[in-house]
Amino acid sequence: MNKLSLYFFGLLLGGSLLLVAVIFLPYLNAFILSLVLGILFFPMHRKIRNNIKTPGLAALVSTVVVVLIMLGPVALLTSQLFTEASSLYTQVQNNDLGSASNQLEQKLQGYFPGLNINFENYLQEGLNWLLSHLGGAFSGAFQAFIGILLSIIGLYYWFKNGSELKAALLKLSPMADVHDEEIIKKLNNTVRSVIRGTIIVALIQAFLTGIGFWIFGVPNPVLWGTLAAISALIPGIGTALITTPAIIYLFVTGNVGQAVGLLIWGITAVGLIDNFLGPKLMSQGDRIHPFFILISVIGGLALFGPIGFLAGPLAVSLLFALLDIYLMLIKDKKNLDKHSS
Repeated sequence: MNKLSLYFFGLLLGGSLLLVAVIFLPYLNAFILSLVLGILFFPMHRKIRNNIKTPGLAALVSTVVVVLIMLGPVALLTSQLFTEASSLYTQVQNNDLGSASNQLEQKLQGYFPGLNINFENYLQEGLNWLLSHLGGAFSGAFQAFIGILLSIIGLYYWFKNGSELKAALLKLSPMADVHDEEIIKKLNNTVRSVIRGTIIVALIQAFLTGIGFWIFGVPNPVLWGTLAAISALIPGIGTALITTPAIIYLFVTGNVGQAVGLLIWGITAVGLIDNFLGPKLMSQGDRIHPFFILISVIGGLALFGPIGFLAGPLAVSLLFALLDIYLMLIKDKKNLDKHSS
């Protein structure tokens, strides 16, 4: 192939890749979700595959099981979350929370004279931000339905043809197979450690926080429990960022017993989860510093929407895998130069 043909081929290939990327970009979330679910539930699929010898049928059974596990709770959570956020926003707009917030302001000013703070304004601004993002995340029922459907179909093919796809990617990659395998291993380990050992622990803590809020009478427990999932990723602070204001709220409104009960619940049922469950789930995978996980989750949410909760850590893991390979190549080159000299 002469240079002109080579350049023309490169132009066609680059143009085709760009066109396909533009076509696929709106459904990147569906691809990422199916990939993460495929990795998380592959051990389950392996057991099903051992009992069902037909690959297509085994993949179908595994996909149905995952959908049953995931779809119901997620649909219920998103619906309840939006309802509670809208309800709280309406209460703030109607000044229904004015009494409690005024009591809290007066108590704090009694302890700290000269302190000037308006909780209603802060709460309303925060809810405006939250509702605007929730509206963008959950609007467009048809597009959301298409995304979920594509994720389910993608998950089925991950289960059915995952090994063939991996072999095809290894053939297409210009890097050495050992480096390709290292990248795949890193991504798998990230799902097992970061997604399972950090994010799932955060979700469990958020669930328990919501349960505690419901038991001890804190309004809108699903909304605050959902926000606790983000705060649980903050090193050294965790769900205390959400539970502490709730305890103060109960104390100021005269519910001292409930405040003490929520404090004990937060320290025991919620706080100890990270110490006992987290290390066990992360023991089999690579560790990423909690600060990088937090930034990757927040940045992923801003860039990709709700799926960024998973996409952000995966992107950081891919970068770390490439950096490890880069360091490996530099080390090999230094050893080669040393032997040649």
